[in-house]
Amino acid sequence: MTGFDRFIRRVTVWVCGVLSKSRFDSRVTVSEVPPQGSLIVCNHTSVWDFAHLLRALAPRYDERFLATGVQFDMSRLRKWLFPHGGIIRKNQGATDVKCVRELMNAVKEGGTPVVYAQGMTSFDGRPGWRALSGTGALAKLLRCDVYACVIHGGFMSRPRYVAPAKGRVDIELRKVFSKDETLQLKTDELQKGIDSAIDFNDWDWQEREKVPFKRIRLVKNLTRVLYKCPACLREGELRESRYEITCPACGFSCRRDDFGFFYGSDACPRRMDEWTDMEIASAREEISRQDFMLKEEMACASFVESGKAKPQQLGSGTLVLTRGGLEFRGEGGSVSISTEEFIFMLLDDGRAVMINTQAGFYRFDFKDPSMMVKWFFCHRLIKTEEGK
Repeated sequence: MTGFDRFIRRVTVWVCGVLSKSRFDSRVTVSEVPPQGSLIVCNHTSVWDFAHLLRALAPRYDERFLATGVQFDMSRLRKWLFPHGGIIRKNQGATDVKCVRELMNAVKEGGTPVVYAQGMTSFDGRPGWRALSGTGALAKLLRCDVYACVIHGGFMSRPRYVAPAKGRVDIELRKVFSKDETLQLKTDELQKGIDSAIDFNDWDWQEREKVPFKRIRLVKNLTRVLYKCPACLREGELRESRYEITCPACGFSCRRDDFGFFYGSDACPRRMDEWTDMEIASAREEISRQDFMLKEEMACASFVESGKAKPQQLGSGTLVLTRGGLEFRGEGGSVSISTEEFIFMLLDDGRAVMINTQAGFYRFDFKDPSMMVKWFFCHRLIKTEEGK
């Protein structure tokens, strides 16, 4: 590590600590400080989770975070700066052998790897995905102590699609497995223990803590996740104003209180996770049908082959999701991606679904993104329920 690297990391720790405290009123509970070379597994509530962990361990700067290839490639500055900050590149949603090697080297060098094992930020105050299947194997491979950092209130403070709402964030850091336990336990036992350790539900936490959040009454972009009317069950019909969600088809309406809970029409769920549970139950029923299919027009699509920088333009066209995977037919070509070729869909909080495979990286831009989260829910059910 060069002097410049140390400078960058110290400044980052200081800035993140200030932001975590001032913007989110974060509060830290550390039952045991992880020694250098430990593996820290974290839940993933928002894009600010890394800042909360840095605050919890300050003034240390030996953490080695993973960042997605998408984050690395956003600019030349990031591509240059991230390695100086000790950040390791990860191809999100795909097996990445090079990333595992770098994590192993980080432990040997006394670094502290940090893994957001749920793979993505939350959609509804709960894990976007369970701990990825290789997490237990990684813990066994690294042969080190395993700690869990769990953020409570992080989703409510910075939801995936909605503006930040300052309230409070609780940071809990505790030991999950000792080095001896990672050597003795079976991989599936480690996997189950890690999955349980980083499980969270911000709405259960809010029921207990009752923390008011500034600006949480605002509902702009909330219907990207809450796409199904709980009264008439129509999808994609909900409309939002500054403070209210309505359904023109049946007259349903609801608002949020200062704690983030909904109130309004009789059919209104009180909590966001209850609303998405209704959507997920409907999606589960849909994918159980033999003729299950989602179909959407794409504004454009592209593919970047592994090891190359120049994208291949597939043009506008139609994307179809079935139990077997994705099929795209466009002006510039057709592609078929089986369910086995990728772990999960990536949503860029805008208009696109992105897929990482061993062959390369696909991006599909929706003409109408209003039902994009339904695609994610359906695919998640296909992957997780077939793997039971």
